[in-house]
Amino acid sequence: MEHLKPSIVLGGLSPKDGLSMGDLSKWCEDLKLQTSGLKGEKIARIISFYDNLHEKDDTNGDEREVWYTVFEEFGCRNLQFLRSQQLINKDLEVERNFESATNYLFEKKLGHKPLKLIGTAHADGALSHGDALIYWDNKSKESDVSLKDHIKQFDGYIRNAEKPLTCFMVIAPGFTEDSQTLAMQYKVQNGTAIVLITAGELKKIADKWAAQQTSSKETSFPLGYFEQTGRFNPALVPL
Repeated sequence: MEHLKPSIVLGGLSPKDGLSMGDLSKWCEDLKLQTSGLKGEKIARIISFYDNLHEKDDTNGDEREVWYTVFEEFGCRNLQFLRSQQLINKDLEVERNFESATNYLFEKKLGHKPLKLIGTAHADGALSHGDALIYWDNKSKESDVSLKDHIKQFDGYIRNAEKPLTCFMVIAPGFTEDSQTLAMQYKVQNGTAIVLITAGELKKIADKWAAQQTSSKETSFPLGYFEQTGRFNPALVPL
């Protein structure tokens, strides 16, 4: 078998060889792949699925690290990719893993351990920043996020915070153009900065910061750079 192509192992040399159409369809179904088509097409899908799997470390490490490596894929809800990499079994796991990866980012990459928020009606995460707090909320979506759709929710989180907030971070794959204007208006009317940052922008900052740190110089990322209003400007962070 070491000298045979996978297509021959699964399908044989003639239509009567190899796995049956029923077995191949069931296999495709189990892998969340298209089940229709000719025998060769089903075999090609199965082979492609396993060829594209990323090798995972079987050591007992922090599972959040695996989710962090595909942080942007969780942000944009790339369900096909996440399923193919066996990173989710159910769609609901996208939001949970996106939030956990964000916790990992702040704790392990930027050096700020997130605070535990009590209850259920709160933002996805919080960081201590001097005598104040920074809140963040993850929005995993296949398209750009509109702040208008969530501003009432965020306003409730901000008003119910135990301490003043220096800023409220919204982490998403992208944002609609009107979100910038609404964030500016909220700052003027309520005094709290809402910063709109993409998953890609946040991960790039985290990776650059972590790469600069050495065992002899372990410092935490200056959270003040996140205190921007509207769309986040990475150029303002000197990394």
